[in-house]
This record gives sequence, C-alpha cells and structure tokens, in this order.
Amino acid sequence: MASDITNCLLQASVITFTPGVGVSVWVCVTTRWIEPAVYGHDSLPVYEHINRPSQAAQAEHRAGECSVSAEPRPDFALHRPLYGTVKVSDAVGELGSETGTLTANLALTLQSNYQGLSSVLGAMTVLGQTLDGLLDNVLGPLGYLANADSASAYDLFGETLAAIGTALSFLNDGYEDVLEGLHLVRHPLPSQFGEAFHRLAEGLEELRDALVELSNFVESALSSSSSEEFSCHHRAVPPRLVYRVAYAVRNLRAYLPLVAFLIETTVTNLRLVDEYLVRLQAETDLVLNVEQYVDLVDAHLLPIVSSVDSAVLVVQGQLSSVVAGISGLSNIQTVSSYPQLVSALLSFDTVLDQLSSASSSFFDALDDVGDELADLLLNPVTNIPTIGDSGVVKTLVVTLLSNGPFANYCFCKYSELLFGFADLGLNGVEECIDREGERMRDLKRYMLEQIEQLEYDFENLVEQLSVCDGIGQNNRRNNCVRRLAMRYNSLANNYDRKFDNIFDNGVTEAKASKDRLAACVIALQFRLIDEANDDLKREIKKCARHGPYCGQEGLEEGGSGMPLVA
Repeated sequence: MASDITNCLLQASVITFTPGVGVSVWVCVTTRWIEPAVYGHDSLPVYEHINRPSQAAQAEHRAGECSVSAEPRPDFALHRPLYGTVKVSDAVGELGSETGTLTANLALTLQSNYQGLSSVLGAMTVLGQTLDGLLDNVLGPLGYLANADSASAYDLFGETLAAIGTALSFLNDGYEDVLEGLHLVRHPLPSQFGEAFHRLAEGLEELRDALVELSNFVESALSSSSSEEFSCHHRAVPPRLVYRVAYAVRNLRAYLPLVAFLIETTVTNLRLVDEYLVRLQAETDLVLNVEQYVDLVDAHLLPIVSSVDSAVLVVQGQLSSVVAGISGLSNIQTVSSYPQLVSALLSFDTVLDQLSSASSSFFDALDDVGDELADLLLNPVTNIPTIGDSGVVKTLVVTLLSNGPFANYCFCKYSELLFGFADLGLNGVEECIDREGERMRDLKRYMLEQIEQLEYDFENLVEQLSVCDGIGQNNRRNNCVRRLAMRYNSLANNYDRKFDNIFDNGVTEAKASKDRLAACVIALQFRLIDEANDDLKREIKKCARHGPYCGQEGLEEGGSGMPLVA
C-alpha cells in the first residue's frame, strides 16, 4: 500500500488533505481511479469506500490544475510547470547591462585634424554601436521569452534565432569591412579584434544551439498538449535545457569585456595621440614662425645702421666745429689762397652729406639678410616634412594605435624626442643667427673705427691755420694757406673714396652674412631630416617589436622580443 501512496503522490495533480478524528486521510485524485488509503494511529491499514469524483469535480480540478505554476516567473514555462529557477532572466539582465560598456567611452572630439584619426574613431564607433544594437536585438526577445508563461510567446524563439544569425554574420565577416582601409591601424589590433569577435561568435553559436534544442522541446510539448484529453496535461521543461541557455548567456557576457576593452583602449589611445599632435603642432608652429627669426636677424643687424649713421653725424658735427673755428681766423680770410681752403672744406662736407644714400644702401643690404632667411625657411632646399606627412610622426602614431605589447612603452619613450627635434630646429636656426650676429658686430666695430678715421683728415686744420693766421707778412701768410689748402684738397679728393669704401665694405659684408646664414640653415635642415626621419623611425619600429630589449646583446632580429638566455 505504501508504494501505491508513493505512486499516487508522484502522479497526482492535486493533493487534498482531510483531517479526521483519530485518522489522517489522503485522497489522490488522478486521471485514473485508485483506491483511497486510510491509516490509523497504529499505522495499520484501514479501508474505507470513497465515491468516484463527479464529472463537475473533475472539471473543477482541471481548472485548478491549469493555474498551477511552480515559479512565479518560470523560464520558458509556457504553461508548463518548471521546477527550476529564473537563471536565464537574470543572465539576460546582466548581459544587457554589460553591452552598454561597448559604447560608454566613445565620446571624443578630435582637435588635431591629423589624417586617419577620424577614420579610426569612426570605425570604433561603428563597431561599438553595431555590436550593441545586434546584441540588444538578441536580448530583447530572449528576455521576454524567458519571462513568458504563455504559449503565444513561442514565436519569439524564431525572432531570437534570426537576431543571432544577423549578429553572427557581422561577427564573422562584417567587422573586417569596418577595419579595412585604416592606414593608421596595423597588426596586432585587427587580430585582437578578430579573436575577440571569434569568441563572441562561438558564444552566440552556443546560445543558438541551446535555444534550438529548447524550442524543439517546447514545440513538441505544445503539440502534444493539443492532442491530450486535458489541455493542461503535465509535461515540465527539463531544467538542463534551461540551464544550457543560462550558461550560454553567461558565457556570452564573459566574452564582452575583451571587446569593450579593445574599443576603449583604441579610443583612449586616439585621445592620447590627438592631444599629443595638438601639442606637437603648436611647438612646430612656433619653430616654423618665420617672423621670429627675421626679427632676431633684424635685432642683430639693423642697429648697426643706426650706430654707423650716428658716427657719421658726429664727424659732420666735428667738421662744422672746424669751419666755425676757421671763421674766427680773420687774417687768413683775406689772402688769395683762402678759397682753395674753402673748396677743400666743401668737399669734405659734400662727401659727408652722402650719408643718407650710403646708409640706405647699407640698410637694404642688411635687411636682405632677414629676407633671404625667411625665403629659405618658407621654401627649404630639401623637402622638410610637416606633421601631416612626417614619416616618423606616422610611425609613432601607428605604433600606439596598433596596440602592440610595447605600444604605450614605445610611444612614451619616443614621443617627447620629437619635441626635442622641434627645439633643435628652433635653437639651431637661432644659433646660426647668433653666430652671424657676432660677426656683424665685428663689422660694426670696424666701420665705426673707419668712420672715426674720417675725422682725422681735418681735425687739426684749425690749429694749423692758426699758425698761418699769426704770420704778419701777407705773402708768407698766403703761401702758408696755399700750402695747407693743397694738402687738404688732396685729402678731400680721396675723402669720397674713403667714405664709399666704408659703406661698400659694409654692403659687401652684409651680402656675405646673408650667404653664411643661409648655408648654416641649409645644413641644419638636412641634419634634421636625416636624424628625425630615418634614424628615429628605425628605432621606433625596433622598439615596437622588441620593447626594452631591443638594445640588449644577444637579441636576434625578428625574435620574440625577450632577451635570449643560455
């Protein structure tokens, strides 16, 4: 009898407890009739006749049975009591919260306008948003289906499987089209995305297979229920099918952080590169600001003109003093040779009056030094790369964005060196200018000494004429003046040559300074290109392959990037 009770309890749809006086009665109502069992306190079997339930009672029982549900939110119950948990619903919710990380860090406004950066950012945006949308399309119907308790929700299996198929198509082929053509992204980043998406695809395939197996069972259950005598015939969904779906969803969630990490890392590297390029461009613009060099040249050279002009004016002032002193010698002004002396003085004055034109020519020659430098900097003799077409800048950017094992290490190692080359350009040109400035200061000193010598030709004239003025005899006084006038006219005849030589030499030296400065800058330009372009590019590429071990003895080219040990 105990086995009958056990069978009754296992097969019963409804269990009714009816207490009695001194006895406990259990009545098992099933789809077939069995004898009730009555036990007394002494556990001895007592048989009591129980009438078969009426048809109305059976109908009422079936209505009650249809409302029975093992869980308030059964996973895929579809009117079928499932003795399990809501694992799938929880897993879907957790996965849904994880998909938000794919697009959480895409906000970036590029400032550098460097060619290719916007394409990389656009690709990351497409990958994140597309994958987020595809997974949402899977999780939407799946989450509703997991919480459903109506057979009408069965169609969501097809919608979920179709969404999985679309996502698989993108993960297997579509993402490669997004990454294709990004010239700033090299190995290993595409391979990293490939592995991450391959794992996601495997996870979706496992989820698809689990849902197919589950849907097949549910479809079978729904079909069999329509052929049973009672529409609520008990047939529970096996928990293993539900747990397989739950495991697949949780595994899928475990694969998402890698994709989110790759997208976030790439965007972070983009932000780092963009900020770096903006800073480098500002530094480069400072180096390429031609006006600062022209101003520096002018600061060295143009004051020479002012100093020379002032020195000539001093000589003119001294000549005026001489003329004034001679006018005070009244005795010599009446002799016949005095006009010859005046002629010499006029010649001196005429030459000194050429200062304006001579100074203008000298100024133009010095001004040409700055103009020539500006033209050379704006139109270099060799192709000096800008940031936009610099091979070394591109190598540095590609190294970081490609996300290799030593990407950040190498970027930090070499990025600031480019600022050093910018400083080398700035300081190199300034060094050329300063060196030439020293030479032109020597020219200035030489010209001032030469101008000072112009005064030598008449500075003793008043003293000498005073001797003539003191001679009492007119003939001897006239002869004295005549002899002096002859010598000073001879000086006056050569005075213009002396004056012109001073300024001609200044113009000649200014032209020489222009050529010397240009030669210095040209050599600097070639030096910058050679060092900043070829050598540094090779070092960055070697660093990307081997990291900090590239300089260690025993490292083989193309090796693993780790030091070789015996």
